[in-house]
Amino acid sequence: MKKKTLIIIGVLVMIGMIFLLRPKSEDLNIYQGVATVISAPSFKKVVVSIENNEKGKKKEAEIYSNIFWENDKVEVEYLNMKKATVIKKIEAIYDTESNKRKIISQISSDVSIRRYREQLEAIVTDANNEEAIKLEPFLALPEKLEGQRYELNLTPKEFLEIRYKHLDFTYGVNKDAIIEVTSDVNFEILSLDYIDKEEKKNSLTYESDKNGFTIKAIGDGVIYSAILKFDNGDIINYIFA
Repeated sequence: MKKKTLIIIGVLVMIGMIFLLRPKSEDLNIYQGVATVISAPSFKKVVVSIENNEKGKKKEAEIYSNIFWENDKVEVEYLNMKKATVIKKIEAIYDTESNKRKIISQISSDVSIRRYREQLEAIVTDANNEEAIKLEPFLALPEKLEGQRYELNLTPKEFLEIRYKHLDFTYGVNKDAIIEVTSDVNFEILSLDYIDKEEKKNSLTYESDKNGFTIKAIGDGVIYSAILKFDNGDIINYIFA
């Protein structure tokens, strides 16, 4: 009887140890908070301190771009993983108009965004012009970088107006001219639209392959928006006019 009791106690102890030592499951809840950039350890990422988290304590996490600089504030959605806090979504906070202009400038100077901007080239072939025209500049807004989604609360028109202080929609591109966009890398077209003067978005008809597409110019007064997904999962909204 005594031996049987010891066996039962031993089994219960083993079960208890297994329960205590079992791996803890990941917390898959998505939390929200306001984050402040506190440092920039490289040109490709910044460290933020997240306030208003689920336990009322500050957490540190990384944003994989230099779009936001020290002391900039953003709203974030994040996961509490075992080894780190992982940010999944970033939304810009604009306290003032000058703050918005500053962040737009930072978007254009970001290393990753500049690299994506330089990967595309657009050539315009127009029956009224003997030589092809190189269309520039391309602007690029991040939709997703390194698994992190961006909500910058900027329309393409607003981005162009603030970036260049004025709008020059035409760049000499006549209606029905052929715009051929090419890249050194493969991408998938998620959407391809033109935005009219009333800021209404309209789908474009296009021909495409894995690293380029061709459209017919709509004419004066429109902005083109091409949202492209690259093989690494990054999504960029290219804006040109």
